[in-house]
Amino acid sequence: MINLVLEKKPVDDIAEIAERFDEGELKAAVSDGRLAEWLTERFEDEIAERVKVLGNIGGDDFTERLIDALWPDADAKEAKTARSRVAAARERAMKEERQRQAAEAAKAKAEEEERLKKAEAAKRAAMLAAEQKRKQAAQAKAEEATHAKKAETRGKVEKATSRAMALLRELALSEVNAHPLREARRNKLLREARRFKIQWVSPRMDGCGIGVVFLDRNCRELGVQASFRVDEYDRHMMQPGRIFEL
Repeated sequence: MINLVLEKKPVDDIAEIAERFDEGELKAAVSDGRLAEWLTERFEDEIAERVKVLGNIGGDDFTERLIDALWPDADAKEAKTARSRVAAARERAMKEERQRQAAEAAKAKAEEEERLKKAEAAKRAAMLAAEQKRKQAAQAKAEEATHAKKAETRGKVEKATSRAMALLRELALSEVNAHPLREARRNKLLREARRFKIQWVSPRMDGCGIGVVFLDRNCRELGVQASFRVDEYDRHMMQPGRIFEL
């Protein structure tokens, strides 16, 4: 006994085939011969023979030829019902396909938007990283320039201090010991003092020597100091705290 099942329910007669006409299931039944045997068992030999000679089930017109084989009268109620079900099934399939395509398009769009968003975020991150790197490079360059300037300043201060020590000793001792310098020599030393912005000098006792603080024209300490050893006479004459104008 051959069972023909459409829409998960057994079919008892040919009229039910029209009511539950399903292209996919009927193609399978034709392909494996079950439909022809099922018809033969129900004494539908003529119809069974027409089904057997349908040929290629993959043709575009297979469903129409199957309906014609089952119900030769195109105006038969069963034929109309079958065609109506086929049309409805195809419409549903087309609608589902459109929905599937729309869903895939929406998914692809969302994925593309997400990709663009990530690309934009990566671009912004790269730009921020580049900007940060540029700032760090600029800061490093500025710090290097500052260090170089400080080093240059230290060198100038050291040079100034070295030259000023000799300058100051000669000028200071000349002032406090009343040992006049020749005018040309004094003027030269004063010009040197002005180069270092020295306007005044102030002796300070420093152990066995004399510490000297350089002052500007407003008597502000310039931060450059000199010290040197002096003899007892010089020590006596260079009174600590006394300010000498150059």
